[in-house]
Parts: sequence; C-alpha cells; structure tokens
Amino acid sequence: MSIDPNTTKLSVLFIGAHPDDADIQFGGTAIKYVQLGHSVSYLAMTNGDAGHHILGGAALAQRRRKESQAVAQFLGINYFVLDNHDAELQATIENRRKVIQIIREVKANLVITHRPNDYHADHRNTSLRKCCQ
Repeated sequence: MSIDPNTTKLSVLFIGAHPDDADIQFGGTAIKYVQLGHSVSYLAMTNGDAGHHILGGAALAQRRRKESQAVAQFLGINYFVLDNHDAELQATIENRRKVIQIIREVKANLVITHRPNDYHADHRNTSLRKCCQ
C-alpha cells in the first residue's frame, strides 16, 4: 500500500540526537509537510548540554530546551527533548522505550533520523535500530 502525501494526512517524526539537529537537517521539509496539513514532531535524544564554546551543563540544556520550544511554536509542531547528556548517548533499552512511547503518542507513520555512518557518535547511536525501534 502506498501513501499519497497529498491526500493522506501523515504524522511525521524526525528523531535527532541533539535539540538543533531536526531544525538544521529537516526544517525546510518540516515546513512543507506542515503547509500540506500533516502533523510534524521532532524528538531530540539528548538535552544539548554540551558543544557550546562558553555555556555548558544545565544552563546550556535549559537554553536549548527554550530554543526547541520556540521552534515548535513557530512551526506549529511537537518538539520532545529527552534528558540524556550530549555526547554520551547510548542505544539502551530505556531509550528505546522512550522512543517507542513517543512514536505511539504522535502515531507516527513516517520516521526519519540520522544516517548510521555519521561522524558523530550520538548521531550514529540515534540511528541504530536497537535504539529507536
């Protein structure tokens, strides 16, 4: 059975490792899906508490959470951020359960994520089937 995105309303979920991954890698496509009347959700597997040249830890995670919620409001989407530490993401059963819960909550019928051979370990671990299925 094929799904025609012009007639069938989809629930699209982009799973990224960090709070800005979906924005950067899927933002334009998300806008197109929203304009066509589809539901779009982002899931960040980490809280984004590392990787900034000045801020780090809880202050940076809080900033990234506020940024993700501003994106959600601007685009009209759902934006979930898990509380795993940036640069420490592991493909665990606990993370798998969290992803499954969100997939079910948004009733996703299209899930998009990172490529499995990405340069960043968090991106690779996000794309692993054992992490997200």
